[in-house]
Amino acid sequence: FLQDCGQAGRGLVAHTRVRQCETVLQVPESLILTPSAGLSASAIADRLESAELPAWSVLAVFLAESKYRTENSEYCKWSEYIKILPPSPETILQWRQEEVDTLLKGTSAEKAAHEILSAADRSWREIVPVVDRAVA
Repeated sequence: FLQDCGQAGRGLVAHTRVRQCETVLQVPESLILTPSAGLSASAIADRLESAELPAWSVLAVFLAESKYRTENSEYCKWSEYIKILPPSPETILQWRQEEVDTLLKGTSAEKAAHEILSAADRSWREIVPVVDRAVA
């Protein structure tokens, strides 16, 4: 059963014993949002392909595009999925640099946080020109 799991979000929770290796859910590939699925449904697919963006960046652009379509009542296969996403994910990406430096100083998470923030910044710098050219 799909169940609200508090801060963890929603989860699939078994109400009966599940045997090891027992299949409890099968999702058709056509319902899985992958970079190739996003690319095939994107209005700017040609721009995304020619830019040779990493898979994570393609998905980020497609999710933003789908959110825009959903909010503007345009058809989007993924609208129902987009509607249940949290408005802002609770991740290190929302932290300011000072928070990372102060709250994680001296921990093993500090280096990982800096790597994540750097990767996100690089992705942003790759995405912006592609989107700018597409909407121009």
